[in-house]
Amino acid sequence: MKLDQNLDIENKRDLSKYLNQQGWIATEEQMDFEVLRGGVSNKAVYVSFGSNRMVIKQALEKLRTEAEWFSDPKRLKIEAEGLKWMGKQLPEGAVPKHIFFDNEHFILGMEAIPQPHDNLKELLLNGMLDFFLAEKLGHMLGIIHHKGASDPEAQQLFEDHAFFINLRIEPYYKHSARELPEAGTFFEKLIEDTLKNRITIVHGDFSPKNILVKKDRLILLDFEVTHFGDPAFDVGFLLCHFLSKANYLRSAKFVDAALEIWGAYHSQFKNGDSDYEKRCIRHIMGCMIARIYGRSPLEYLSQEQKDWQSDTTLALIKKDHQRMKEFLMDYKTALNGSNH
Repeated sequence: MKLDQNLDIENKRDLSKYLNQQGWIATEEQMDFEVLRGGVSNKAVYVSFGSNRMVIKQALEKLRTEAEWFSDPKRLKIEAEGLKWMGKQLPEGAVPKHIFFDNEHFILGMEAIPQPHDNLKELLLNGMLDFFLAEKLGHMLGIIHHKGASDPEAQQLFEDHAFFINLRIEPYYKHSARELPEAGTFFEKLIEDTLKNRITIVHGDFSPKNILVKKDRLILLDFEVTHFGDPAFDVGFLLCHFLSKANYLRSAKFVDAALEIWGAYHSQFKNGDSDYEKRCIRHIMGCMIARIYGRSPLEYLSQEQKDWQSDTTLALIKKDHQRMKEFLMDYKTALNGSNH
């Protein structure tokens, strides 16, 4: 069925017509509708009609960032496949259920998680840090990496990492290297290692904003950069958020939580590569810089905090840490000694 290529799911009339044409709702059926904000790469809305509760996503070609950033909407097919694969690997309820995927218009429908629930990013920004949830977060990521390493079908399914390059390597690492030339050599080596090491299934956006908390359950979202690659990126991407929030709130307990996450993660996934722990550390530092100089900077850091994070990370790069605990303790020492 041919539909309007200008279909906008954030327009209630458009979406109602679309769902009617797809056979989900009757012409006169009432639909509750709410636009969901926060993401930069997709439009997302919550809808309810009859007994159905869905979140519907539509991929954007031009992302909602201050710097110009484009990506092929076909990446939403990866999200649909990632949603299904992750749902099979993690415990029941840890991933929303896949409902439908429209390959022509790049629209994805999934289960809406019933209220009440919280977004982990918002909890952390408000200083609400639960070490039990931090441990569960590490376990969740470790399970994904452990199961992906022994799943050749998934590795073939997610073999193409073009969207990871387009949505992570270029806007985070390459862009930062251009903006901060003194880190250019560091990023050049980090990119080379990242693209060379293809080990397991990588989520690619494993951050607190993509985690819902419902009582003591974690629910993982957003799978559009899922790929077969280097799991060290996921570790760095996640722990960067905890260290950045330690900077923002000037609270060393977020560094302790990062160590808790690492321990729980390592209990589930033990990579035999002797360089793996070091690569995880380097990805933390790469992301710490990229969330200041990249195309998607952390919105909550003040300029003073950004300067401190950049200067501290550049100093830590020179130390060439081999062990995560040593690196985190050095960051904690720098944090405790700062007056920003």
